[in-house]
Amino acid sequence: MPPEIPSQFKFEVLLSHTFPGFFSALSAFMLLDVLSPHDLTSLAFGKITDFMSVMGFIIILGTIFGVIIDGIHHWIIEDHIFKKCLEYDKLEKERENLYPSPDIKHFYYFTRIGKDAFNYLTDNYYCYSEFYANIFISLIPFSIISPFYFCRILEMSYLWSIILGFVVPLVLAGLCLVSSYDAFFIYNRHRRDLIYGFLKFTKSIEVTADKRSITVQGSGCSNVTAQLKDGKFDLTRDEIPIFFTTTLGKLDTPKKKTKGGKSTVQLTSNDEAGVAIVTASAAGFISGNVEVEVKKKN
Repeated sequence: MPPEIPSQFKFEVLLSHTFPGFFSALSAFMLLDVLSPHDLTSLAFGKITDFMSVMGFIIILGTIFGVIIDGIHHWIIEDHIFKKCLEYDKLEKERENLYPSPDIKHFYYFTRIGKDAFNYLTDNYYCYSEFYANIFISLIPFSIISPFYFCRILEMSYLWSIILGFVVPLVLAGLCLVSSYDAFFIYNRHRRDLIYGFLKFTKSIEVTADKRSITVQGSGCSNVTAQLKDGKFDLTRDEIPIFFTTTLGKLDTPKKKTKGGKSTVQLTSNDEAGVAIVTASAAGFISGNVEVEVKKKN
């Protein structure tokens, strides 16, 4: 019987590294062929043994490139693009309120849920997010090199070389970047929902603001109110402490202690314009948030 593929090698993992690396290795081959005085393409396709050797080399080199590309993706695209998006920032602020301390969040859920905690918090969405992001990175050098290869080696016209080698790969790269963020956001939202399930949260906090926009260093402010809810019903008898945080501006202390399941704070601006995300959290409740735009004076 042929040997079985080890179970630790998942298709999604290979997809996120090998395929993007293949484009990079192919780009390297095309660049060498353009710069070389020899026709490497004819040599590679001359015999079946030569073709198999070249393809094997490209796959091995592509896997190495794929790992390098994946590191660039995590460093640049995730940390400096995806995590700066407002939609993700709202989700992250909501999830931060589920942890007793940011420094022990993984240890906390590992001990609460058990040895399979990390398996529960991982699904295939993240692998596809990696795949799309890595394809995006690999298509950038491909779109720069391939027009020269198509024109000089394959002897295509300038127009078709630019269309097929530059325009089409860049369009695909843009679609891949959007698809990567969509999968990344869905993965993180799903992970948040799984945490809610583990904690067996059934109650939530509804957050509203009387003014959805204020000016920088203006005299106005926005009153932000948090209401404890159980489904569609207000919890008017609960006096559970509600804690507020904001990503922009300043919050004063609540106008009065939590009473009747409700608490209100005032949001004032500082010297910075943008969107303030005010989050309210309480023990045993799904946190809520509201956006208040902070504008510059006209």
